[in-house]
Amino acid sequence: MIQRKTLEFLKKLSANNSREWFHANRALYDAARADVAEFVTLLLGEMSKFDHTLT
Repeated sequence: MIQRKTLEFLKKLSANNSREWFHANRALYDAARADVAEFVTLLLGEMSKFDHTLT
């Protein structure tokens, strides 16, 4: 499941969509990106049980 801190980062990014803010919060971006990548990997693993074209 996607963590709350990832969703909070996305909300803050939406409100502060500037290069300066992004660079100041790069560590949060990296953590959010890793969280989403992990979620997608788990999701595809579960979905591939039903759709073998996803493997």
